Amino acid sequence: MLAALLPLLAAGSAQPASPPYPAEAVLAAFGTACATAEDFGVARAGLLAGGWQVVAEDDSNPLGKLTQLGRKAIAKMEGSKEHPGGGSFSRMVEGRTLYVSLSGVDLEGIVAKGCRLYDFSAPNALSADQLKDWAVREPNERKEPTPGIVETIWNPGMKPGHMEMKILFVPQDSRIGNTLGVTGLSFATSVMDLSAAMSNGQ
Repeated sequence: MLAALLPLLAAGSAQPASPPYPAEAVLAAFGTACATAEDFGVARAGLLAGGWQVVAEDDSNPLGKLTQLGRKAIAKMEGSKEHPGGGSFSRMVEGRTLYVSLSGVDLEGIVAKGCRLYDFSAPNALSADQLKDWAVREPNERKEPTPGIVETIWNPGMKPGHMEMKILFVPQDSRIGNTLGVTGLSFATSVMDLSAAMSNGQ
């Protein structure tokens, strides 16, 4: 009798399966949020119109902590300053708390701008097929620099005029990731503006 009940007891104690990661929705959010990374004013307006909320750039959230680390790094770079007009934003997408950062650095007339979307609690890397299908092109490089960390890179970036696009996964138990404040999935597109340096004859 007991033997007959064991399968039923085991089935009753089984944990419900976790829902699949909403890769398509997160990638779509990245594509919409960062398509105009070259113009922070346009990007900010699009984020706010799309329901993203401005978040504090302090220790109250993981993006705020990361932003503070970035500012400290910029302060140590001689001749550099933070590019104005950026910001930090958050929104729920398919049950995931996502963050977007618009940030940039002015360095002697060279302006590097970036738009990054983070899912700090993402459990797994996205597959090569998922990323190829979304980007509609093969990446230039997909590598695992250290065990568990997966980096996928495209040149040029999200669209013509963008320098590079990178999608990075860092496991939750990564010592390096937790030290730097970046775990889970991060999606980035970067833009380099050399116009000011060229006008100064550099």
